[in-house]
Amino acid sequence: MATKKMSDFIYHKLPTRQLQSFNYWYDVIMGGIIAYLMIALVGDLILTRLELQNFILFHYILTFIIIMYYQWEDDNFSFVQTGLSKKDNILLIEYCLESLKWNNSKKIQTVFNNYLLKFLHPVIIPIDKKIAINFQYHSTSKTGRLPFFFGISTYLKWKLINTIKKLNKV
Repeated sequence: MATKKMSDFIYHKLPTRQLQSFNYWYDVIMGGIIAYLMIALVGDLILTRLELQNFILFHYILTFIIIMYYQWEDDNFSFVQTGLSKKDNILLIEYCLESLKWNNSKKIQTVFNNYLLKFLHPVIIPIDKKIAINFQYHSTSKTGRLPFFFGISTYLKWKLINTIKKLNKV
């Protein structure tokens, strides 16, 4: 029987999910509860007002599934295929952040509209042939991490991905 070396157990791929901090579960649970209550109660009022009480249970279940889905997706990395080496991807990211007017000191910030990134923790990881991106929401007041915030994360991620693709073609 062949013995396995320690190197056989090392995972050599980039994880598809972001690593979690100490307060992660508190933020997820409290943010999920707050988002669920807001959406469920507003939906309950609308359904009651429209005299569609038969759909309230379905609305509660659907709201719960959507909240859990967004909480799960918030930790996943998106990958942009560039075909470039890691070194070239680093240069591409720096040029991209400069063209978006996002400050790339220890924390990515926008030069104007700084409030857009206040609730986000952007992570950009250059690797060979692709770039991993995650714009994860975080709590600024320790009240929980909402799984979405009016599409700001999606908008900024699309803006970054489109800029990377545009600058990669140049």
